[in-house]
Amino acid sequence: MRDQNLIEKYGKQEGIDIKVDWTQLSSGAAVNDALLSGSIDFAGAGVGPLLTIWDRTHGKQNVKAVASLGNFPYYLVSNNPKVKTIADFTEKDRIAVPAVGVSVQSRILQYAAAKQWGDKEFNRLDKYTVAVPHPDATAALIAGGTELTGHFSNPPYQDQELENPNVHVVLNSNDVLGPNSPTVLFATEKFRDENPKTYKASVQALTEAAEFAQNDKGAAADRQTAARELTEMNAPLQGHTVSKPIAAAQALLSVDNVSLEYRTPQRVVRAAV
Repeated sequence: MRDQNLIEKYGKQEGIDIKVDWTQLSSGAAVNDALLSGSIDFAGAGVGPLLTIWDRTHGKQNVKAVASLGNFPYYLVSNNPKVKTIADFTEKDRIAVPAVGVSVQSRILQYAAAKQWGDKEFNRLDKYTVAVPHPDATAALIAGGTELTGHFSNPPYQDQELENPNVHVVLNSNDVLGPNSPTVLFATEKFRDENPKTYKASVQALTEAAEFAQNDKGAAADRQTAARELTEMNAPLQGHTVSKPIAAAQALLSVDNVSLEYRTPQRVVRAAV
């Protein structure tokens, strides 16, 4: 979607000139704060942040889902060779998650704990979790040598970590919940009603991106690799790695916690996916 300038393309068809700037936010909570403050107009984050902001804005801003951003598993990974399952984590380990107790990853871990030890023990592993931005947690896990021995994230961070031979998968979200769409795009009802052309262009861009990924997975993977290389080139300026599109069979777009800014001649229209 980013590589082919699809939002710009459909904006022109609607008679508006849209310029898209991509910037990363550190977590779903940060994305929600930006959406509520008006800093962004579209938000891309996990189901947990969406449910939280939907509840907070019901009857007011009325934040609602726009689309699923992909169907792919989240991995809890570890660089501790003694940790094979979640039952192996001890007080010596720390597991990084975007937000303790409320993020999608934290909720999946609680669900897995409930299956392992019973419903009353759903939060048994919460005492080992810490809130760390994905880029920082990824760097720490790959480097090793810290108490941070686990990280529950999402693409592309989990993929970068698993390139390190010392990192392995401890938990696959699909084994806990089955196939699902953990990342979603959402916006306020007000933005949709006041910007119907921009909203329509964005949805059309998502649709074409999904069809492209499904019909030509090889080309989509090549574009993903190119996007990753560009991201890594720019990372020193930003201080961290920007999420990138994931070419998956059922993916619409998989850019987690990333903000976009749409500019038209009339006004600035900000968005996040």
